[in-house]
Amino acid sequence: RRAFLDQYMDLFRGYIEIGVLDTNIALHNECLAFCFMGVIHKELNQVKETWNCHQMKHQGCPSGIPNMIYDFPDMYGSQDQSTGVSQSVVLQCQEKYTTGADIPDVDTEFNSWGNAIMASCNFGFPNTLAEANKLFMYMVDAANKVVRYCSCFSPSF
Repeated sequence: RRAFLDQYMDLFRGYIEIGVLDTNIALHNECLAFCFMGVIHKELNQVKETWNCHQMKHQGCPSGIPNMIYDFPDMYGSQDQSTGVSQSVVLQCQEKYTTGADIPDVDTEFNSWGNAIMASCNFGFPNTLAEANKLFMYMVDAANKVVRYCSCFSPSF
C-alpha cells in the first residue's frame, strides 16, 4: 500500500522539480486531477479489494478475511457493529462532498476543456499511469499556452 502512494508522490514531486508542474497555477492542478484521479481511484479500489480479501492473523481481533468477518460476524465470535443511516443523511453527504462533475474533484468547466483536448489529440481517458502521464504532459503544455496567452491581456492572471 505504501509503495502505491510513494509512486505518485515521487512522480508529482519530480514534475515540480523539473518545472513541469507549478502548484501555484490553478490550471496545472486541474490538469493533474483530470489526468490522474481516475487512475488513482482505480488503483485504490484494487488495493482495497486485495486488503479486504486477504487472510488476517489474530492481532487482538477475529482472525480471517476482513470481508467475511464483516459480512458474517457471528461465524467469527463477533457481532454486527454497523448502524443504519437515513436516506436524508446520505443525500446531505452527496450534496456536500460530490460535485456532479465527470471526474471527482475536477471543475465541471475544466472537464469540458479536458475532454476537448483529449478528443483533439485522439487520446482516450487514461487507464494506466503511463497513459495519465502522457495526457498530463500534453494538457499541461496546452495549459501553459493558455496562461501565456491570457497574461498578455491581464498581468494579474
